[in-house]
Amino acid sequence: MPPMVKGRARFIRPYSDEKVNNSYNLLFCDILEMVKTSENREGDWRPIVFGEPLNLPLVQSIAYDEAAESRVRFLAFGRLRRKRIPVLPKIILGVIIESPQDQGLNTLAAYADGRVRYFNMVNHAILLEGQPAPVAEVARQVIRAAQPLVDRLGPAAQPRKPPPAPGALRFTFLVSDGTYTGEGAYPAIMNDELARPIMQRAEELMAEVTKIAAAAGATTN
Repeated sequence: MPPMVKGRARFIRPYSDEKVNNSYNLLFCDILEMVKTSENREGDWRPIVFGEPLNLPLVQSIAYDEAAESRVRFLAFGRLRRKRIPVLPKIILGVIIESPQDQGLNTLAAYADGRVRYFNMVNHAILLEGQPAPVAEVARQVIRAAQPLVDRLGPAAQPRKPPPAPGALRFTFLVSDGTYTGEGAYPAIMNDELARPIMQRAEELMAEVTKIAAAAGATTN
């Protein structure tokens, strides 16, 4: 079994807009209070994933359902891990890249289901729900590019930290057996044979996101 994270993730505020901060923290799926609900709406996955007693077959079916939303799958895997139920390791569900700039933080998230989230240093937010198709495909390429590095890493044992200082990049990988992280200076990452392909695909994804932002009249820098 992977190590259990020691301590609780805390709400981090890297942006001046509180709505953007809320969406930023939701990227990581590590503050359960943000996603739990007391409502029991028809079709809501939360009573299944978080309900007591654990409905093991249903939670497993969500975790391993490749058609389900990636963050929901990650939360389902997390429930299984907390119950000490073995899971298949190294299934990457999301890649989050934090890139601090002098004016603030740029954050790009790509998920296995093709969803994309982008927040920049001037509080612009772009949320893409698996469409358009070219963006979703590049998002999946980011996930595939991360597999060799994730295969060499292990889950983090400590809760999420604040974003890195300017000059550094941080990868956060949402994986079936936990949250993985990697961090380094941009030149070092681009010289690393395992990290470089992730950044190359991420830069291609940013180019697609920039096109959409430009068409909508927004700016990404």
